[in-house]
Amino acid sequence: VIGGKVVAGVMKTGSDFKLERNGNLLGEGRIINVQEKKKDVTEVKEGVECGLLVELSAKVRAGDRIKVL
Repeated sequence: VIGGKVVAGVMKTGSDFKLERNGNLLGEGRIINVQEKKKDVTEVKEGVECGLLVELSAKVRAGDRIKVL
């Protein structure tokens, strides 16, 4: 599970995304599940903290950015 805050737009279950670190593309994946306050939801909007269960081959580190396609 990846924790973070939605800076812009919306995080939705089933969305494809790109993972970036320091402006470099690390990989692409898919959001399998979205949680808000430890409850499963279908989407989380801008400004809200959330947890994401993702399908991704790269390892995520603090400071990485997820950009939904």
